[in-house]
Amino acid sequence: MFSKLARLLGGDPAPKATNGRVPVWVTRLQRDDNPWLKAERLEQQGQLADARRLYQQDIDQQNGRGHHGRVAVARAASAEITARLGDHALALSERQRAAELFRRHAEEAMTWSIREAAWSYERAAAQYARAGLPNEAEEMRRCATDLNVHFALPVDGLDVLPAHLRDALAQ
Repeated sequence: MFSKLARLLGGDPAPKATNGRVPVWVTRLQRDDNPWLKAERLEQQGQLADARRLYQQDIDQQNGRGHHGRVAVARAASAEITARLGDHALALSERQRAAELFRRHAEEAMTWSIREAAWSYERAAAQYARAGLPNEAEEMRRCATDLNVHFALPVDGLDVLPAHLRDALAQ
């Protein structure tokens, strides 16, 4: 899921300083004590059980901090590994839990970012679908679509909306 980011940030080059300072998020992601990044590396090396254990560790850490979006991402990664390890029943449960966390994150994100809320609803829909819950997946898709329609609204008013957007708003 985020393997490109992990490869990019997991490399040896030191983070570049801007105005004499290194961005905090880059420093945090490159630290050796980042369980998510270590899990990504182990997953790439095929050490799936160890990677899942580290994703679970990251879930515990982030959950304690109330970072539901990050917990959802780690839980979705853990679910994927669980499925690859052959425990499909546990993978379905993990995917449902990830979907619920993405949904919770979307509801919280509405206060600071409609785009992040829409993204999180889309992720929730994908996880619900993979968990075999099509009704919940469709509900999350509708939430994401409703939010995305608002991004396409013209500043000048509704009278200049293209037909497909007018139809989407009418539903």
